[in-house]
Amino acid sequence: MHTPDGFITSWICVIMLLPAISIIAYALNTARKWMTKDKALLMAGMAAAIFGFQMLNFSIGNGTSGHFVGAALTAILLGPEAAVLVLTAVLLVQTFVYGDGGLLTIGVNILNMGIIGSYAAHFTYRLLHRRGLRTAKGSVLSGFVAALVSVVASSLSAALLLGASGTISFAKVIPAMVYTHLFIGLGEGLITAGVLLYVLNTRAGLLHTASQLSGAGERAHAGGLARYVGLSTLGALIITAIGLPFASLSPDGLNQVALRLGFYSHAQTIYTLAPLQDYTFFGQSAYGFVLLSAAIGMALTFVVGYMIALAAQRALSAQRS
Repeated sequence: MHTPDGFITSWICVIMLLPAISIIAYALNTARKWMTKDKALLMAGMAAAIFGFQMLNFSIGNGTSGHFVGAALTAILLGPEAAVLVLTAVLLVQTFVYGDGGLLTIGVNILNMGIIGSYAAHFTYRLLHRRGLRTAKGSVLSGFVAALVSVVASSLSAALLLGASGTISFAKVIPAMVYTHLFIGLGEGLITAGVLLYVLNTRAGLLHTASQLSGAGERAHAGGLARYVGLSTLGALIITAIGLPFASLSPDGLNQVALRLGFYSHAQTIYTLAPLQDYTFFGQSAYGFVLLSAAIGMALTFVVGYMIALAAQRALSAQRS
C-alpha cells in the first residue's frame, strides 16, 4: 500500500505531513514516559522483522498480491504510539534506501499505514478485550480481527486521499480499495494471529503494552530480552530467506486497483537516489543479492528504530535532569 508520487496531489501531500509529524511528535512524547533501553531494543527488533516480512508479498488471486504491514501486531504488543514509531522507521528506510513509496507521499504513507493502521488495530483489540476476549485464544482471535480492521482502515484512508486528489472518483476507488484490501487484511490477520500465538508460547508478558507494565513486571520480562530479540530477529531473517523465492510478483493491492481503474500512469519517480532500488542490490536481482538487500534493510531498520526509540528515552532523561 506504499503510495507512489503522482497518485496524490502535491498540496494534499504537504497538508498530510502536518498530522503525520504531529502524531509522531505525540508518540515520542508519550513514549518517553515508559521508554527504556530494553523497550527500545524490542521496538528495533520489531521494525527489522516487519521490514523483512513486508518483502514477502502473498497472492490473493486475480493477479493481485498483498504484504504484511505489521502496524496491528506492534500496536497489540507495544501500544499504538510505539507502533507509530516502529512503522515510521520502516517507511523511512523503505522510501530513502529502497525507493518504495514516494518522496512527497512519505507523510501520506506514514499516516495511512503507520498511524491509522496502528490506532485502528489498537482500539479494535481493546474493544474486543472489553467484550470478554481475554483468554489466550481470545487474544489471538482479537489480534486477527484487529489486523483485518487495520488494513481495511488504511486502505479506506488511501482511497479517500486518492478521491480528494481527483485522481479517480470516490465512487470507484473506495469500493475497489476496500474490497481488495479486505482479502489482504485476511492475510495480515493470519500472520498477526500466528505471531501472537508464538509470543504467547515463548514470552507472554509482551502482550502487555509498554505503558501498562509495572516496574516489577518490566524487570521480570526484561531478563534475557536482548537474546530473545536477537533470536527473533534472526528467525525473521530466516523466514524472509525461505519465503523470498515464493513471494508473489503480482502488483500489490493499490497498484492493481490503479491498473484496473486506469490511473497507474499517474505514478511518478521524483526521488532517484535510492541505492537499493526495488529491493535489489545495486541493480542485481538474483536471489542471493535480494537476500543481501533484505539483510541490509533489516539491519538499517533495526538501527533507525533503535535511534528513534532512544530519542524518546533521552528526552525523558533530559526532563528528569
